[in-house]
Amino acid sequence: MTRPVLRAFASTLLLALCASFAFAAEGREPPFVQRLRKEGVRLAHLAGAEGSIEAMAKAGCNVMMLQTWSLSGLKKTTPADSEEIVQESDLQKLKASLDSHAKRCKRTNQLALATFYGLSEVEAAILKQHRYELVVDAEGHQSDLIPCPVSRRYWLGFILPQFLTQAKALHQAGAPGGAVIDLEFYGQEAIFAWEWDICYCDKCWVAFCKKTARDDSVAALPPASRGRWVRQRGMARKYRSLMSSRLTALMGEVARECRAVQSDFVLGFYPYVPNWYCDAIIRGWGTPEMPALAMSETEFPDGYRPWSEPRIKHLRATRLDALYVGGMFQGTCYPEAYAAKLEELVRRADGYWLYYSAMFFMPEAAKKLTPPDKGTEYTLAAPPEHYLEALTMANERLDDDRSLVTSFPRKIELIARLKQAGTVNRASAVSIANAGFEQDAKGWNSAHPMPVTDSRFAHSGRRSIRFDPLDGPGRGLSSVTQEVKLTGSAEYVLRLWVRVSGPAEGQGLGMTVYCDVPGGSMGHYFLFQDVPKGKWTRLTRHVSAPTGCNGGALTIRAACPAATIWVDDLEILPAASVVWETDPVELPAGVNCGKLEWRPAAPNAELTVSVHAADSNEKLQWGQQPGLDLSRLDPLSERRFVFRIVCDGPAPTPPVKKLWLETSKRL
Repeated sequence: MTRPVLRAFASTLLLALCASFAFAAEGREPPFVQRLRKEGVRLAHLAGAEGSIEAMAKAGCNVMMLQTWSLSGLKKTTPADSEEIVQESDLQKLKASLDSHAKRCKRTNQLALATFYGLSEVEAAILKQHRYELVVDAEGHQSDLIPCPVSRRYWLGFILPQFLTQAKALHQAGAPGGAVIDLEFYGQEAIFAWEWDICYCDKCWVAFCKKTARDDSVAALPPASRGRWVRQRGMARKYRSLMSSRLTALMGEVARECRAVQSDFVLGFYPYVPNWYCDAIIRGWGTPEMPALAMSETEFPDGYRPWSEPRIKHLRATRLDALYVGGMFQGTCYPEAYAAKLEELVRRADGYWLYYSAMFFMPEAAKKLTPPDKGTEYTLAAPPEHYLEALTMANERLDDDRSLVTSFPRKIELIARLKQAGTVNRASAVSIANAGFEQDAKGWNSAHPMPVTDSRFAHSGRRSIRFDPLDGPGRGLSSVTQEVKLTGSAEYVLRLWVRVSGPAEGQGLGMTVYCDVPGGSMGHYFLFQDVPKGKWTRLTRHVSAPTGCNGGALTIRAACPAATIWVDDLEILPAASVVWETDPVELPAGVNCGKLEWRPAAPNAELTVSVHAADSNEKLQWGQQPGLDLSRLDPLSERRFVFRIVCDGPAPTPPVKKLWLETSKRL
């Protein structure tokens, strides 16, 4: 560090400690961390396209990560012996981009992150002019480019100035956020890459010898002999532990300087690997109140995978303060599977990050529609708007169903307030040709490989239709479709019977209704985790036809990476006309909404429960399963609610035995 930086650091040390641990001292998390824990991390990786932040926020994301290319085009460099490899004056172009990003995220209530490369060709060209410490492997080979993992010049003179530029942008905009570092080293040489072994450079070796009180003869060992000396004496774990402690301390310095400017500055990094290097970064940055974001790439091919669970368990077992954020890459799947995989990552991990969601806003992406097994990382298998619709549906379903862990629970009983309240528009009956597939595929068409009908399994009759895995892991897609008659502004119930065989987790069965009116919904999808394997299960969804709709196409699209699925006995039924609702309920002062629970009066009663603003009658939330999460309802703007129930079929009077709202004290 230069002397001015040291003076600034000394003068602000107490302020930094107070600011960065203000929430810890009070025993609570910053508001944005509370939001991430409740909703799950829903991170969009963007490239600054106009309108992209607003579109992704509307789709339900809560974190926007800007790809900066921060040093691209940088001409000016510091002298080779300068302790600061990059200075603030070098980053004016970057500052303008970060300022704009922070302001847009503030307006849309998003966490603002900026991504910085650990080492690409651009960074390598700048670093080669400076004498920073280079990594040395166990055989004494020195990298030409890749820094020692505990190189102070690299972290304090190169990475820190970029982070501080982001911290100042966030502070000026009043936006929460932080930085993400891409630890995939794209320099021309790939020794170690990001799967770090320990380093045996001169500085690391001398530090080890001092810490373990080794004599001068050991300290004088050449690099080629150091790794063998450590292994022969069983000291590899000790060496690694010392490296880890040094990196943790170094990360703590970087964190304190950033948080002296922006008190709730958060760090994310990818790819996360459960090794000493990544874990030391987490220990230096993460706290219980402000965890780091450990962004994995393990999930890129297929979503949540067998490798995901042990990594999450590792974070929990070692008490590392980090949220595990699985990477989702839309180029490897169709929209039906995309929606299911996103939802699974939020439910089973701590969230998802979308690489590379800037594709949704590239005009050329719509021209490069390619099956996942034949495309590249910048091609899609369907139009971009289909992926955005799938993303929106996944987030809406999470908002409806995700359980919220709250303290100070209090129940508001609603059953006593329930009364019959009129009817809804009743739809006409909908005819589906060959709904049970007894006549093979007659009446159905397909834009993909046509699934076969199967006489081995049937829910009723003699046949069903079978969807088989296609084209390798994560890439199968087949469909059937037919025209149906729907009525605008009417309520329907979609029903079908499904049987699943084979590995099912993380895969999606899409049941989609396309309406031939502008703005028609992509439809409703189902998840395999809803379906017990090896037996027929009925799946149901409530559908509202758009205003002005006079027809549509009923489509079953299945993305089957590994499982085989059978579908039988489809129905589109008019929703029942009876509606029940409560009197207006006023939320008590000082509490937040939690979960809405109910107990049906009949075991098989199919109910849709919705929440409306009592004054405007605006529908605020709805769902079909108990445990409906209402935490996103803002009690400061909406204090009075009406709870409404629609019965999708015969049900006792009233349709629920018990209806109650769980609440928690407002922090």
